[in-house]
Amino acid sequence: MNILSKGIDISRWNGDFDLEQARAEGFDFVIIKGGGADDGLYVDSRFQENYARAKALGMPTGCYWFSAALTEEKAVAEADYFYEHCLKGRQFELPVYMDVEYDPMFAAGKDHVTKVIHAFCQRLESLGFWVGIYSGLYAFTRNMNDRELQRYAHWVACWDTGCSYDSSAFGMWQYGSET
Repeated sequence: MNILSKGIDISRWNGDFDLEQARAEGFDFVIIKGGGADDGLYVDSRFQENYARAKALGMPTGCYWFSAALTEEKAVAEADYFYEHCLKGRQFELPVYMDVEYDPMFAAGKDHVTKVIHAFCQRLESLGFWVGIYSGLYAFTRNMNDRELQRYAHWVACWDTGCSYDSSAFGMWQYGSET
């Protein structure tokens, strides 16, 4: 198996991002923001363009959804929207992630957050996708029952010189600059 070593995540916030230059600089995979629910349900304005560019370059691609789901029912509705507007008919070599950073979600407690995450991820798994969770190290350790979520790929944000997250599900570590 070819191990991917360095990737980048992109969204509308990156503007007209030069993915070809990023590839030339050694980035060998990309995770693209599909959309979110933090401002109503939406597709990222650069999603289709970013996806097309990644595919044209032959870069392994994943996708993420910024979730604002506070209930299991909302999580399933978000997963369905993500599927219909971003995933359906497209190919992803890497996981499709639920981005779990929405602070109001954490107020309901670890058990509830874990149920919401399961609802989103199980819905996408039932549609045939490799599913993962993106969040910060603190959220994985303090805001969810992470041991119950090990079946999903983990993309961990840990802003340090090394990632201290300890798990067999750890697939990617996000940091802010070269280490």
